[in-house]
Amino acid sequence: MRNQLTIKQRTARFFAGIFFTVTLYTGGSAQVQPATNQKTQVTPNEVASLSLQQAIQFAIENNLNSKLAGERRNEALGIKLQALAALLPNVSASASEANTTVNLAAQGLTPNLFPIPSTFIGPFSTFDARFQFAQSVFNLSSIRNFQAANAGIQLATLQEKLAHEQVASLASLAYLEALRSQRNVETAQANLELAKSLLTLANNQKTAGIATGVDVTRADTRAADQEVRLAQAQTVAETAMLNLLRVAGLSLSSHPVLTDPLRFDAQAPPVAEIALQTATQDRVEIAIAEREVKQLDYERKAARAELYPSVDFV
Repeated sequence: MRNQLTIKQRTARFFAGIFFTVTLYTGGSAQVQPATNQKTQVTPNEVASLSLQQAIQFAIENNLNSKLAGERRNEALGIKLQALAALLPNVSASASEANTTVNLAAQGLTPNLFPIPSTFIGPFSTFDARFQFAQSVFNLSSIRNFQAANAGIQLATLQEKLAHEQVASLASLAYLEALRSQRNVETAQANLELAKSLLTLANNQKTAGIATGVDVTRADTRAADQEVRLAQAQTVAETAMLNLLRVAGLSLSSHPVLTDPLRFDAQAPPVAEIALQTATQDRVEIAIAEREVKQLDYERKAARAELYPSVDFV
């Protein structure tokens, strides 16, 4: 009896050990697997280095205002095609076939009135095919609508160009701000190293009996102040970098190296008359205003032309 109990106890312990081992292995695998997946994940839109030209290009491709301007240009193109359709020829065709039986009595033709053998004719088959061609020979309203749509495409193209210029300016300013903040961090680090060197010198002079404790305290306070300024400069630099990544449409988790240096290039100020003439000729806003006036003028003429007669050829 004792031998049987011992065998049963050993058997139970053996299966319990197997169950514990399998449970531990599967639990450990379930915990390790997500960590492996996290290591293999790659964040999109990450770049190692970033130049000013690349930042401008990324901003133009990814910025929402630039994309909306492109869609407005496509919309203007669709409006132009719709206005052009009213000036193009319209061709239509139709065909039909029928099997018909005619009751002459329903038409009032009876054998009593006319010598006909039967009032039913048929059944007989009929086939009808028709072709129609219509062309607007002269419709002033449609012509003005097409001219207005053409001016709308030019307006949308200029608006897209203006959006690209604004996005490029925003990306350039963000890039320069990131460079400036990084230089401020380097300056703050140099000032902190200088303050620490002065603190060490003050301690050495106090040990030698040349300086007092007030000099050491003053140097310690200067070093602490430089540490605070370094922390502030680092915070501003991180904020500027995040703003640059947001404008360029890149991943906020990336840490690109800005390759273009920050340098000063002295230039002579432009002459006021020449600058005003250049701005009048090259500013996109002025061209946009002119195209808007032109488009509204065509729309006004199209509305007035609806009162005039039109000629169609059918």
